[in-house]
Amino acid sequence: MLFLCRGTADFYNPLEKECGSGIQFIKLEYPGHGLRRKESLCDSFEKLTSDLLPLILNTLKSYEYPDYSLMGYSMGSIAHFDVLRNLIECNEILKPKHIFWQPINRVQ
Repeated sequence: MLFLCRGTADFYNPLEKECGSGIQFIKLEYPGHGLRRKESLCDSFEKLTSDLLPLILNTLKSYEYPDYSLMGYSMGSIAHFDVLRNLIECNEILKPKHIFWQPINRVQ
């Protein structure tokens, strides 16, 4: 799960609580945010994707998930697009069963 640009993975805590134990949430932090706040921020989506792709691949391989879904909110939905493209191209794991994206809400 990827989140908005200025947030942390804790953004998904209310949703995780609402879903109960039937769904396991694996929340990733961006460099420079949350638990990774001491790392340098990424200055491009390419660098962000390069950082996130190995995390996602290693996580999926270590848990041996046959089915998984990706969820992104705000900037996380944009980052997911590039991550998903790279996941498909690397052909090391199955494609996600579901993809959930919530783009930025436009403020009038």
